[in-house]
Amino acid sequence: MAAGAPEVTPADWEAAVLPSEQPVLVDFWSPSCLPCRAVAPVIGQLAAELKGRVRVLQCDVTRYPELADRCGVMKVPALLLFVNGAPAGELTPGSKEALRAQLEQAAETATSLTAPAPGSASRA
Repeated sequence: MAAGAPEVTPADWEAAVLPSEQPVLVDFWSPSCLPCRAVAPVIGQLAAELKGRVRVLQCDVTRYPELADRCGVMKVPALLLFVNGAPAGELTPGSKEALRAQLEQAAETATSLTAPAPGSASRA
């Protein structure tokens, strides 16, 4: 639905979401959901603008209800954030600026968690 955001399926869930060093936002949506259609352009824009810092994927819950069940999605749109492969929360669809701020904070947190501690570099 969101232009620029690839679809995640049950077959590639493990490889696409869990090992990512970047935060992963999964947009759970349905073709019949009007709010999903309203938020889709914003999600697509953020996917393009934050490429390389945040990975954005989408999941059509009508095609892949098992992923929605696995993640506890009870309603759509649902924007679930994963950091270091673990669920990190649900973002509230809202303004582009509010979503961007939440995603940028997640990217900074993920970077600080994966960066080596100062002085921990090996010395030759």
